[in-house]
Amino acid sequence: PLIHNLCKRIDCDTFIATALRQRISGEFDLVIEQLDQNILSSDLQSSLDYMNGQIEALIKTQPEQYQWGYARFPWSTYRTGR
Repeated sequence: PLIHNLCKRIDCDTFIATALRQRISGEFDLVIEQLDQNILSSDLQSSLDYMNGQIEALIKTQPEQYQWGYARFPWSTYRTGR
């Protein structure tokens, strides 16, 4: 809901970006796409569905580059009791 709320309050352009690693060079291409402000500032469910769809479309272009598994909370945090 953060993006939805910001789009309703602030009149600004909204973008989604991804970095795609090149197979041979290992360098990255930065892909930036503008999102539809009207959908993002419409009702909450439409906004969430649109954002999820945009993220899904980016992943489908090169799913092997999506970081499917990641440690949001590293185990070391739990072991040390922090």
